[in-house]
Amino acid sequence: MNFDPSGKTSMWRKKNNRRRIAARTARSPFEVRTLFVLGGFVLLMLVLLGRAFQLQILDHERWTKLAKQIQGKEELLTLRRGPILDRNGEALAFSFDLDSIYAEPKRIEDPAATAAALAKALGLPEDKLREKLSTDRWFAWVKRRVPPEESARVDGLGLTGVGRVKESSRRYPNGELAANILGFVGMDAEGLEGLEFKYDDALRGEAGHLYGERDAYGNMFFPDGVKFVNSTMGGSLRLTIDTKIQYFLEQALDEGYAATHAKRVLGIVMDPNTGEILALAQRPSFAPENGPKAPSDVRLNHTVTTVFEPGSTMKPFVIAGALEDRLVRPNDTIFCENGSMAVGSHIVHDAHHYGQLTVSQVVSKSSNIGTAKIAFQMGGERLHDWLSSFGMGHRTGIEIPGESPGILTDAGDWRKIHISNVAFGQGIAVSPLQMVSGLSALVNGGKLMRPYVVAEVRDSGGIVVERHNPQILRQVIAKETSWEITKMMADVTKEGGTGTRAALAGYTVAGKTGTAQKVDTVRKIYHPTARIASFMGAVPAEKPRIASIIVVDDPQGPQYMKYGGVAAAPIFRQMASRTMNYLDAGGTTTGPEPSLEKILKVAMAERTDAPEPAAVIEVAPRVTGEEVAPNLVGLTIRDVVQLAGRQNLRLSMIGTGIAVRQEPSPGHALGEDRKIRVTFDPNG
Repeated sequence: MNFDPSGKTSMWRKKNNRRRIAARTARSPFEVRTLFVLGGFVLLMLVLLGRAFQLQILDHERWTKLAKQIQGKEELLTLRRGPILDRNGEALAFSFDLDSIYAEPKRIEDPAATAAALAKALGLPEDKLREKLSTDRWFAWVKRRVPPEESARVDGLGLTGVGRVKESSRRYPNGELAANILGFVGMDAEGLEGLEFKYDDALRGEAGHLYGERDAYGNMFFPDGVKFVNSTMGGSLRLTIDTKIQYFLEQALDEGYAATHAKRVLGIVMDPNTGEILALAQRPSFAPENGPKAPSDVRLNHTVTTVFEPGSTMKPFVIAGALEDRLVRPNDTIFCENGSMAVGSHIVHDAHHYGQLTVSQVVSKSSNIGTAKIAFQMGGERLHDWLSSFGMGHRTGIEIPGESPGILTDAGDWRKIHISNVAFGQGIAVSPLQMVSGLSALVNGGKLMRPYVVAEVRDSGGIVVERHNPQILRQVIAKETSWEITKMMADVTKEGGTGTRAALAGYTVAGKTGTAQKVDTVRKIYHPTARIASFMGAVPAEKPRIASIIVVDDPQGPQYMKYGGVAAAPIFRQMASRTMNYLDAGGTTTGPEPSLEKILKVAMAERTDAPEPAAVIEVAPRVTGEEVAPNLVGLTIRDVVQLAGRQNLRLSMIGTGIAVRQEPSPGHALGEDRKIRVTFDPNG
C-alpha cells in the first residue's frame, strides 16, 4: 500500500465513490414518467373513492330523494298541526283527522254507476264526478276532509277503485274567541296570520304523502297499488291567555261596539306583576276557520300593530317622571290659568276654568294646563327620556307579528307647544300594548315588564323547547313614586274625577280617562269631530292583579259620548267586574253587569262628567301684539261661526261641509276689517 503524505489520493477516491453512488441512484426519464403516471392514478383513485363515499354514504338521502322525484311522484297530505292551549290547558286550536276520499279511475269498471253512488253519498255534482272518473288516470281526489257520516256512507257502498286516507283538519272550538291572537291557517294548513304564522315551524309537523311512479307524460300510476305515508303531529303552544277572562273581555267589547257604533273597539288585560297577557281582543273580529276570507283590516291585530294619539292617558306618565325627579310633590299647587293658557301662538284649554289645583287634582280632573306646566319644568329632553323609559317609541317584543314601535320624535325638534301637546297625549302615537305595559309599571312598584303571550313551546314529544318567564326590563320609577301616582289615579274613578263610570263595587280602581282628536291622515290635520276615547285602569289599586286598557276608535253620537269617561270606562267596568269575581271566587262569577247600552243611556241622561275636549283648538294673537288669523281649517260651519264670534271676525263663507281653505292663512296678520274668507267642502 502506497502512502501519499499529501492526502490527494484519498481525496480522489472519495470523490470517485460519490460519483458512482450518484450514478446508481439517478433515474432515467422513462422511470420518472412511469412514477408520475402511477402517482396520478393513485391520486385519481383516492378522489373517486372519496366521491363514491360522499355519494353513497354522506349524501345517500339527498340522491335517493332526487331519484324518487325524477322516477316517482308524491301527493302531499294536509299537515297535522299541534294544539294551541290557554294557560289552564284548554284548547284554543287543535287538529283532528278526517277521511279524504280518493279514486283510482283505471280500476273503476263502471264510472257512471260509481259517480252516481258517490254523488249521492257526498253531495257532489254527478256529472262532474262522472267526468273525473272516466279518465285513464291512476289517481284522483273525490272529496277531501269529509264529515264522519259521509265517510261512513261511502264505506257502506263497497265500491271498487275508491279508497280513503286520513287527513288533518284545523279547528278553533271557541269561534271568534282570541281570533286576532291565534290567527289562522290556509288550505294547506300552513300558518298565515297571528301565532299560527309566527310559530308555524313549531306547530306544523311533517306532512304525510302518497307515493307512486311517474309515467312518460308525468302522470302518477301505482303498479303496486296506492300507498300512503302518514303525517306526524307538530309541537304545541301554551299561552298566557285565560279563556274565561278572554271571554269576559270580548263580551264587554261586543256590547261596547254595538252601543257606541264605533269604527273599532280594542282591549287588553295584563297581569301587571308578570307581564303575562291574560286577554287581548278587538271588534270587529273574525272566525279563524274563515280567516282567509275575512277583510284584511279585520284580520290585522290592531292592539299591537296600530298606533293612536292617547290623549289624557299620557298624563300619569308625565306626572310620575316629575315626581321621580322631585320637581313636584302630590300636594304642590299649580295655577291652571282659569281654563285658558297661551303657549306661543296657540291656546291650551281645560274643560273647566280651574284656578289652583294640586298635582293630584291635575291628574284626577285631567287638567291639560296643569300637566303642560309640569312638563315645562321637565323640559323636552327630560320628558322624552321619561316617556321612552316607560316604553313609548319602542317595540315591547311580544310574540304577536307586526308590532309597531309607535311614534316618539326626537326632542331636539320640540318647541314649547310640542312639549305641552305631548304632555297631554297629542303629537305622540302609541299602541294599546305599549300603554298597558307602561300602566303596569306605574302601578306594580315601578317595574317595566316584558309583555308576553306564549308561555312555552313543546315539540311533538311533549318536551319543552322554549319557555318564557316574567322578565323585568328595567326599574322605571321607585316604589314610593309608583304608590303616589297610583293613589292619584285612584282619585280619577272617585267622585269628582273623570272616570267614575269605571268604578267597581268592593274594589278601588286606579285609572285614567283619555280623549284625543283623531288625525285625518289624508289632510294631515286633526279631524273636527272624530275622537279616540280610551280608559286604562288597574284593579285593585292597593295590589293590582289586572291592568287593562280599552280603546274606542271614533264613537258615534252626541259630542259628550265621544269621551273616554263615557265611551270606554263602562266597557272596562264590565270586563273588570266579571274578571275580579272570577279571580277572587276561584273560578265562579256573579250575575252579569247591567248592559252597556243601559249604562250609556244613563250617561246621555246625566251629562255630568266633565269631558276632555280637544286641547288645542285655536290660535292666539302673537306676542308682538299683531292680531293674526286663527286656524279654521278642519272645522264645521257651526264651529267656525262660534269661533269667529268670540274673536269679532267678519266671515265670508263659500260652500258647505268642512273648512278646507281660508284667507288669510292661519297665523297671518288680519286686515283692519278683520275679514276671513273660508271655503267649505262637503267631503272635507
